[in-house]
Amino acid sequence: MESYLKVLQFLIDNPSLDAIDHTSKVCVKTFKELHDQGLVEGIDASGDTSLSFEFLEPRISLTGRRFLAENV
Repeated sequence: MESYLKVLQFLIDNPSLDAIDHTSKVCVKTFKELHDQGLVEGIDASGDTSLSFEFLEPRISLTGRRFLAENV
């Protein structure tokens, strides 16, 4: 749960972020889990393999903001 909150807060603190991938300051696998749950938005540029995830234009969704507010 703490890793989810960290990613959500990171997105709020960095609204002009271009991408999240393996070089990001937050875990891209955690971002993918949040993306799958609808808590964040982003263009999945990962390709056909799950070896490396990449998301373009990552943003926190309204649902993600609510989740963060309820769990801080």
